[in-house]
Amino acid sequence: MRNPELLKKDWPLYVADMIGFATKVLTYTDGLNQREFIASKLNYDATMRNLCMVSDAATNIPTHIHTIASPINWQKIIGLHDKLIRSYWTIDNGVVWSIIQNEIPLLIAQLETLKNLPHEN
Repeated sequence: MRNPELLKKDWPLYVADMIGFATKVLTYTDGLNQREFIASKLNYDATMRNLCMVSDAATNIPTHIHTIASPINWQKIIGLHDKLIRSYWTIDNGVVWSIIQNEIPLLIAQLETLKNLPHEN
C-alpha cells in the first residue's frame, strides 16, 4: 500500500494512476457501441469503477498543478465521482458514453503531456 503522505508530495504517481484507469476504460469499451456497452454488465461495471478511480485520483493532484495543466477540466473530473456514486440513479448513459468516446482519449493525451513535464513536489 502506498504511503498517503508520500503521495501528497509525489503527484506524478497519481497522474500515472489516472492514465492507467483511463486506459482501462478504453480497453473495456473497445469494439462496443453504446447499446452493447450498457448490455455488457461486466464491461459496464468495470468501466464505471475505473471512471470513479480516475476521478478519485484527480482529487490528489495539487492545485498548483491544476494551473500548470489548465486545459484539463479538473473540477469536472473530480465531480464525476459524486455523480457516478452518489447520484447513481440519475446516470445518463449517453453522457457516460460521450465521456468515454470523446473525453477519455483527450484526457489520456493531456495526462501523458503532464507526466512528462519536469516537476517539483
